[in-house]
Amino acid sequence: MAMKNKNFGITGLYTAEDDRQNYYFDNNLNDEISKKEILLNNDLLFIHTDYRLENINNFNQIFANNNLNNNYLTIFTHEWQFKEKLTYHQLKQVCELAINNNYSFTFIENIIDYEK
Repeated sequence: MAMKNKNFGITGLYTAEDDRQNYYFDNNLNDEISKKEILLNNDLLFIHTDYRLENINNFNQIFANNNLNNNYLTIFTHEWQFKEKLTYHQLKQVCELAINNNYSFTFIENIIDYEK
């Protein structure tokens, strides 16, 4: 909340791709973000991460099994991961598969209906 309250503070955060506890969430909020994919709480937008790039073992399976209700897929990594050659290769591979499966690329803020 301190980062939100600063001048030009954050407006949202990504949550974990797995079932670990997120930020200050209780079990109910944690379950809600996993089900809804997007949650507005305390004037912060939380977006559930579907996959973490460096943890993907089978890229083809992601697109074969993508039955998300929101018609988008959130794949996340930390910038420091790009020091590893494998992460560059993974990013290239997932982008190629996304294009081949008719996905387009955008910032999540451009496709969600969100107003403070």
